[in-house]
Amino acid sequence: MSLNGSLKGLRLILANPHHVELGVLAVIFLIAMIWIELRKSEPWIEWLAWSVLVPPFMLYMFDMRGEGLDTSPIALGVALLTGVGGGGLVALRGAARRRRLDGLREIPAPNRHMPLNLGNG
Repeated sequence: MSLNGSLKGLRLILANPHHVELGVLAVIFLIAMIWIELRKSEPWIEWLAWSVLVPPFMLYMFDMRGEGLDTSPIALGVALLTGVGGGGLVALRGAARRRRLDGLREIPAPNRHMPLNLGNG
C-alpha cells in the first residue's frame, strides 16, 4: 500500500462527509465494545450501549444512495430490532458467561502441597 494510494483513499473519504460520520460511529462503537468487554460491566450497561450504538450504524449501512441515514420504515425497524434484540442477546450471553466463570472460581482447588501418601511408612 503506497502513500499515494493512502492519500487518494483519504481524499475520497473526506470528500463525502457521510463516510466520515460512519467512520466516527464505527470507532465509537469499537471503543465502547472493547471498554465493555474489558470492564466486565453489568448486563444492562452492555444492552444499553449495544441498543444505542448499533441502530445508527445499521441505518448508515442500509443507505445505498450515500445520503447518510436511511429513514425508511423497514430500515428503522430492522435497525431497532437488531440493536435492542441483539444487545439483549449479547448482554444475556455475557452475564451467563460471567456467572459460569464465577461458579468455577468458587470450587476450591485441591491442595497440591499435601505429601503423597504411598503407604511406605
